[in-house]
Amino acid sequence: MKNPLIISIFSGILLSLIRIEIPPAISTPLHMLGSTTSTVAVFMLGVFLYGRKYTNIAKAFKLSLLRIVFLPIVAVLTTMVFDLHNLERSTLILMHGMPIAVSMLILSQRYDFYKETIASLILISSLGAGLYLNAWLILLGYY
Repeated sequence: MKNPLIISIFSGILLSLIRIEIPPAISTPLHMLGSTTSTVAVFMLGVFLYGRKYTNIAKAFKLSLLRIVFLPIVAVLTTMVFDLHNLERSTLILMHGMPIAVSMLILSQRYDFYKETIASLILISSLGAGLYLNAWLILLGYY
């Protein structure tokens, strides 16, 4: 309960339920800070990937195919079963195709679990995301 992320989530839920409006003097800087999230995330990805050993590239590529092809296909089948509409279907499929999170690299280092393979997997899935996520968007009819 001392984790700032958890405190901020619960605080946001509480403020939303109580319907307290945050004054513009506070909300504007928070929105500006929140809009930097993507840029900071890409920067941090580069920081985490810099200087790593990238071995088992073939194995990492095969594993990344699960994220690129298999999981989105499972999501497509799930959307068919539950008869989801375009926005929900697209969101679910793209979420299943997102690159592997940097947190996997941190956990693999901490527990000494396939460190080089995980680093290679994150590298491949992150660099390839610009291509394969757009391919999924084309298949979903957004282009």
